[in-house]
Amino acid sequence: MVRDDADRLRRCLASVEAVADEVVVLDTGSQDESVAVAEQTGARVRQIEWPGAFDIALNQLLEMVETAVTFRLDSDEWLDSNSVEAVKAFVGESTAKMGFIFRKDIYPEDRVAELRMLRLWRTDPRLRYVGAIHEHFTDDAERAVLADGRALYTDVVVHHDGYAQGMTRERYVRNLELIRTELEIRPGQPYYEACQADTLIEIEGPESAAVSDYLKMMMRTHEPHKLAAVTFAKWFMALKPEQLRQPLVGKALRYASQHFSDLPMMVWAIAETESRRENHREALEAYLTVDRLGESGRYDATYGVNRQIFGPICWQRIVELSELIGRKDIVLTFADRLSRIQ
Repeated sequence: MVRDDADRLRRCLASVEAVADEVVVLDTGSQDESVAVAEQTGARVRQIEWPGAFDIALNQLLEMVETAVTFRLDSDEWLDSNSVEAVKAFVGESTAKMGFIFRKDIYPEDRVAELRMLRLWRTDPRLRYVGAIHEHFTDDAERAVLADGRALYTDVVVHHDGYAQGMTRERYVRNLELIRTELEIRPGQPYYEACQADTLIEIEGPESAAVSDYLKMMMRTHEPHKLAAVTFAKWFMALKPEQLRQPLVGKALRYASQHFSDLPMMVWAIAETESRRENHREALEAYLTVDRLGESGRYDATYGVNRQIFGPICWQRIVELSELIGRKDIVLTFADRLSRIQ
């Protein structure tokens, strides 16, 4: 799906020439050359007015698909050139109904975060998006499709630079309006309640009363939606110095440590926050957990991982904190690691 993104659409379409039997493009009101670019590549193009919700638009795109396998990309994404064979491998696995790819999100200052996303699947009318924004398939739909097949975690890599220039306040406000629309249509969705709180941090800051209410609500939940971890982590990292000793912060840190210990970015946010609070032992334990997750590779990448937190950056913090609390054994171990890369 595209709107006014001709240059990046050209890059996107070129990246799938070796794997796509057919390309379908849905244009939602472009004033630039997006439609011409799509037509020049031989894509089948449909033009509509923007319907005001991502699920409505994307489901019209999915209705256009006639091939046995669907591989969805956005115009600001492109397939890694080394992933062609991985896409073909998924197509060749007849029992594979859904395929999760790695998307590498590029942020300002060339920061990169990786996350697992469902973008490959055997074309199936039951797989239709839900959500005015942050669209997704329902758990029921995925379970139905997987009743006679399996999901694969593929080696397919897709790059995404839609965040490379940062997000404007106007875009966050737009997103918040769509999230609230979704919650009005289908209230009580934990996924979108988390999205709402996450967006409010960007607009109103960590002092937002609505965000505090959300965090308190989550801390009464014994099995929270993991997307809540994104909100907790963003809130921790946004806290101002004068807010660090608030009682809510300590409670949130303990809760996040208990429920989200397999999410590296969450544990990193805990470590950074405990360090800022000068709780050196707690910070050290969290950094050590980050290192263990990186070394083992056994972590949940569904909600994003910046691999830069593994290795030297983490080791340096471990050394500094170990020195502060007199753990010479840990200092020696991680100082040795650092010396080997210098």
